[in-house]
Amino acid sequence: MPDNRKHIVAASCLKGTAANFYDGLAGITEWNVAGQLANIQLKLTLEAQFQSETQATHYYNQYLVLKQGTAQIVDSYANRFLELRSKIDPNNNIPVAHIVLKFV
Repeated sequence: MPDNRKHIVAASCLKGTAANFYDGLAGITEWNVAGQLANIQLKLTLEAQFQSETQATHYYNQYLVLKQGTAQIVDSYANRFLELRSKIDPNNNIPVAHIVLKFV
């Protein structure tokens, strides 16, 4: 999909607080284009609004205490693990060996 349409598609998927926030924005014309102003890019604007230190700490604490429950299937545990890992390490900076040890 061309970059000039990604922000439109992404905006159509927003719900609740994020949708209300988007409705109050003006001048968003891109999704995430290198070299462009941050205030016209939807991805960077949403990240700045919704990724706080408190949220990051909350997700990190959830990641640290995450364990597979006795009645929990592996797929469910793996999905939650991957979801939390992507929130605490969006740039994949954690060494693979650490990820494997945490998962097991």
